[in-house]
Amino acid sequence: MNPITPNTEPKLSTKRRKAVAGSSLKIVLTGLLLAVAIESPVLAQTIKAVDDGTVLKEIIFFGRHSIRTATSGTNSLDQCSANPFPDFVGVTVGYLTTNGQQAAGLLGSYFHE
Repeated sequence: MNPITPNTEPKLSTKRRKAVAGSSLKIVLTGLLLAVAIESPVLAQTIKAVDDGTVLKEIIFFGRHSIRTATSGTNSLDQCSANPFPDFVGVTVGYLTTNGQQAAGLLGSYFHE
């Protein structure tokens, strides 16, 4: 005797499964078509903007990280890391590296556009 009991649930025929899936798809597509057809333009702002005389002078962008040297000695950082912290020769502690200056320039150009 087979210890596994046979599945006694009747299986739907392949044609029946395709018919059920097809009708569900038709309902979904019909709903989407109706939603698009009855969609009307929605105005985000219905009140005319009043010129109150304010002028945007500048935007300040704060970034948390950049490509810069460590703000403390690399000896303390090396104790907490599996790989040694890179030593940027000729760059003052905490200042942008050459790559950091280029990245900041690119970001500034992007925001300027």
